[in-house]
Amino acid sequence: MAVFSGASPVIVIPGIGQSRVDECDSSGRSLRRVWPVGVNLKSYVGELSGPFLKLVMFKKHADLRDKLCSIAAEILDPIAVNPDGSMRHNLKAVEFPRLSECDADQKRYVYKMVPLQKLAEAIGEEKLYFFSYNSFDMPYVTAEKLDAFVSKVKAENGSEKVSFIAVSLGGVILDAYLDAYGAKGGLDRIINVVSASMGTVLADDLMAGNIDLSAIPGMLSGMLGKDAASSAEKYLAKIPDRAIEDIAYSVIDVFRKNLGGSCGSLWGAVTPGKYASLADKYIKNPALKEQTDRFNSARDDLAGLYRRQTEEFGVKVFVLLGYDLDLVSLAASHGVSSDGIVSAASASLGAVVGKTGAGSAGVDPSAGLFPDSTWFFKGVDHEGIAKQTKALDVITKAISDPDFTSVLSDPELPQFN
Repeated sequence: MAVFSGASPVIVIPGIGQSRVDECDSSGRSLRRVWPVGVNLKSYVGELSGPFLKLVMFKKHADLRDKLCSIAAEILDPIAVNPDGSMRHNLKAVEFPRLSECDADQKRYVYKMVPLQKLAEAIGEEKLYFFSYNSFDMPYVTAEKLDAFVSKVKAENGSEKVSFIAVSLGGVILDAYLDAYGAKGGLDRIINVVSASMGTVLADDLMAGNIDLSAIPGMLSGMLGKDAASSAEKYLAKIPDRAIEDIAYSVIDVFRKNLGGSCGSLWGAVTPGKYASLADKYIKNPALKEQTDRFNSARDDLAGLYRRQTEEFGVKVFVLLGYDLDLVSLAASHGVSSDGIVSAASASLGAVVGKTGAGSAGVDPSAGLFPDSTWFFKGVDHEGIAKQTKALDVITKAISDPDFTSVLSDPELPQFN
């Protein structure tokens, strides 16, 4: 494949689990890797077995509840957030140079996170960048770092423009960037891939504690290890619902206190329609509320943010998503068409996507911001989009082919897949 020299440099804004983050000392020296969290749940089996047996044999669940809360707090502590949205610990994302300058391990990691080998072949690895960031920092803090990264990439390439590929939570960061720095222009193409740009019902459910309690026994038995799972589930089925409910909501409270309740990026993943009621209930810190209100206000005019890019600066926007799957079992909102993580109405930037099972017949692309450049992949889950050859081809062409502008540009890459 001939390299397209006219392409702008490309910056990937990855999803929530795709950036490496270290805890550092005051001089910036790395102390330990904290994200992605490398938790060996089997290491907690010994701690859980006693309280679990007490629950099964005597129907006393307090010890198991307290132990699970303690474990949850321990797991969350490295990435915990203060009430004002700042990080509890000194964290720093592990940075990567342009892909052509990455060593073998770095390159292997980037391609594992975002398999864009075909794009790199089309435009050259020297034009492909991976923007690492702390997934739990405030969106505008990350957007400021992204703006500095954009300036660096432009300088390195002598380019006036860059293109973005925003993946999952990367859509939230992109929204903050467009609000804070979009007036500067300097963008060429924007590709949203399974983006949480308009939030997700899953985040609504987690923030509200709206969970499916029937999923809890399976999760608890899984923590005890595969060998014990089948027998554990048999006993867990006999546990009173009130005990399961108390355990579940106690752990959710730990999540809120250590991370969810104060994490600006996770609040950014709450859908616009649910933000006000949830924020009024759970955000108590004025500094945090000011930031999350600012973000939600900007996202309320997401169409305006994008219109400025397309009409004033000629930016082309492309959207790719999976749909027609239920949200993960923990979410109590059933029948929401999604890729398992991000609800399709959000990932499509506003298209009408019917309940799970409706298929393409339940989809109206015209309601989305970019109906002519949105691709739908039926039954493809959140991570599975990266394994779809046609999705990767759309991304490659969107960047490397100036004539590729819509779902009609290439009959081999139809809108519905």
